[in-house]
Amino acid sequence: MSARIMTYPLRATALAALALMAACGADNRWAWVPVNGAVCRDGSPAGFAIRPHTNSDNLLIILGGGPICIDARTCAESGAPLSFAAKRRPRSDIFADRPDNPFADWNQVWVPHCTDDYHVGSARDVTVPGLRGVQQFVGHANMSLFLEQIKAKFSGPTRVVLSGHSSGGQGAIANLPQVRRAFGRETNMILFVDSGPPVPSSETRGILTAMIELWGADQTMLSECGEACGEPANFFFDYFAWLVKTYSGEIHFSFSAFLNDPIEIREFGISQDAWVTHLESVRSEILDGSQSSTFYHDSRGHTVINSMYTIRVGELTVAEWLGLVLDDKPQHVGP
Repeated sequence: MSARIMTYPLRATALAALALMAACGADNRWAWVPVNGAVCRDGSPAGFAIRPHTNSDNLLIILGGGPICIDARTCAESGAPLSFAAKRRPRSDIFADRPDNPFADWNQVWVPHCTDDYHVGSARDVTVPGLRGVQQFVGHANMSLFLEQIKAKFSGPTRVVLSGHSSGGQGAIANLPQVRRAFGRETNMILFVDSGPPVPSSETRGILTAMIELWGADQTMLSECGEACGEPANFFFDYFAWLVKTYSGEIHFSFSAFLNDPIEIREFGISQDAWVTHLESVRSEILDGSQSSTFYHDSRGHTVINSMYTIRVGELTVAEWLGLVLDDKPQHVGP
C-alpha cells in the first residue's frame, strides 16, 4: 500500500499558504484544506485536498490508501504526519488530465489516509501494546469534519462518486452512510471501490478484532447496521451486504481488483485461492444486479486505477468501464 508519511517543516507557513489557495478556489489546481479538530494517528493536523472545476456540478471524493495499524509491528510500518508533498499533489491516474479519463473535468477531493484505520475509526488516545504513546484512530470522525467543509465548497452536486483504493476502499465502504446523509438521497451517487473489498472473515491477522477493540468501529460501522452485523467474525462483509440492501435502487456499487493482489493477500493473511473466493463472493452474493459493476483482472498487481488506461479485459479498459458505470450501463467483466 502507498507510503505517504514524513516530517513537516515550516508547517505554519505552508498551511497558511495552502489555506489561502483553498479559499481562492483556483480552477483545476490542487489546494490543501486544513480542518480544525482533524488529526492524524500521531495527533498532528489532518485535512484534505481539493481541485475545483467551476463548470462541473459533479463531485469525485477519493479516500487514499496506505498501511494500517493493528499492533506494534504494523504501526511501526506506517506513521504520521502527512508530508507537504502529499498535500500538494495527490498521485493517482484517476486524477489525470486526459480525454479518456471520465473524471478529468469533475470537482475532485482527495482524503489522505493518515489515521491508519481504514478511515473507519472513532477512538482517541488509544494505547497499543508494545507501542509508545497514544494513538488517534479517528478516520471516520475526521471524515465527518471534512464533509462539512466539502459540502460548503461544493454545494448541491448533481452526482457524487465516493471512491477509494486499497485501505481507502474499505474506508469508502465504511463512510458511505454519512456521505449519503451529507448530500441527501436525491443526489445520484456511485460507490467505486478499487482493491479494497470488505475484510473477509477468513483473515488471520486480527484486523476485524482490532477494528472494534482499537479503532472503535463499533461506534461507526456497527452503530449503522445494528443487528444486520450480528457476527463479529464476519461483521465487515455483513455490513457491506446491509449497505447494498439499504441503498438498493439508489446507489450504484462498483468494484475493481486484481485476482492476484499480493498486498491485500499479505495484509489479510490468506491464500490467493481464498482471495479469489472472496472476490467471487463479493460479486455473486452482494453485487449481482443492475445496480452493480465489477472489473476483475486475471493478473498480479494492486490498485487497478493506477493502470486504468492500459489494463484491459477484452477490448475494455478500466477507464472505459468506469465511463459505462457513469452512463448507467453496468458491466461485470473479467473472470
